[in-house]
Amino acid sequence: MLLGLSYTKPQFPRQLWGHCILAAAYLINRLPTPVLQWKSPYEALYHKSPSLEHLRTFGCLCYATNVAPHKDKFDPRASKCVFVGYSQFQKGYKLYHLTDKVVFTSRDVQFQENIFPFASLPLDSTSYVPAPVLDTLPSTLPTTQNSNLTPEFNVPNSPTVATSPVNNPPLRRSQRQITQPTWLKDYLDVNNAFLHGQLDEEVYMLPPEGYDKAVGGLVCRLKKSLYGLKQASHQWNIELTSKLQCYGFKQSPHDHSLFIFSVDSVFLALIVYVDDVLLTGNSMDALTDVKRYLADLFTIKDLGHAKYFLGLELARSSHGTYVTQRKYLLDIVHDYYLDDAKSTATPLPVGICFDAATGPALAAPDRYRRLIGRLLYLGFSRPDISFAVQQLSQFIQHP
Repeated sequence: MLLGLSYTKPQFPRQLWGHCILAAAYLINRLPTPVLQWKSPYEALYHKSPSLEHLRTFGCLCYATNVAPHKDKFDPRASKCVFVGYSQFQKGYKLYHLTDKVVFTSRDVQFQENIFPFASLPLDSTSYVPAPVLDTLPSTLPTTQNSNLTPEFNVPNSPTVATSPVNNPPLRRSQRQITQPTWLKDYLDVNNAFLHGQLDEEVYMLPPEGYDKAVGGLVCRLKKSLYGLKQASHQWNIELTSKLQCYGFKQSPHDHSLFIFSVDSVFLALIVYVDDVLLTGNSMDALTDVKRYLADLFTIKDLGHAKYFLGLELARSSHGTYVTQRKYLLDIVHDYYLDDAKSTATPLPVGICFDAATGPALAAPDRYRRLIGRLLYLGFSRPDISFAVQQLSQFIQHP
């Protein structure tokens, strides 16, 4: 893997870096680690040593056998490809077709592990970067004609070229532009949200104090949700979802707290966390109409333009909306008595290695777990701490 990357890294297309990451993870899962007493993750899971006979050099030249049913004797016997990983769904290698520009899976492959096609490409002042918007990708992409090859991902013929990639803002910055300057973001709060839920099952409770008409052991049957019921939050979510869908919002299948409204040129996005609602879009009239619709159904409090939402500080300017977690970070520093601590160049000492048997157990493990959770959330604006937090969270069950 390292040999292949050392040859192909300068010219390796960015569109294939995802396959590079998957291949690296595939190898890491088969390498021994001191965290598991020098066992590989594969061996710890399946209780047997992994087979390494099928491993090949990443990025090398290879030829996939062409077994198309209607080929004649003048057709090529194999396709020239580059090895980009291992299939997770079937036995075979993932290959990048140098002519058709697609990634497919094949079992009949001949490797030339001393030749790296991407290493021979001319290196100029430009570098490949991902397309900034989806519209830059071609609408139709070529596919392979070999029936025994399983296409997995289509790759555009011409990657987007940037002449000065070093001018991009580094990941270490704690602010990110997330929307266009014309988009507005309003913050809404639903009063007594859990009281709006409708109960789908029979729930009974003792009469409230001061109600004297309940004699003979009578109880009350609830018709609507109350705070304290285990069903309260779920029923409120069902109620709000149904009302938003009646308006025209569609619930995201990937994040059920996100709702999208898109009609003609109007686009709105609404995200819900319990009773807090963040609403954004490109039309002020549409935003006002949605808020009026929700106010007719529930008792809401319009808090105006969003400035702070779930630990995220939102700041608008003529250049767009920026997100920072400065207050959230300062709260962590204060809660763990680090106000007078000095900064360091790296989150963890270089080369440090943790082991489950090293050091005594913490006296307050719950406090440590809460800190790890807060640092994971902080990684939204500070991805530079992600590796350190991942290392510290390995032994969260017994810190």
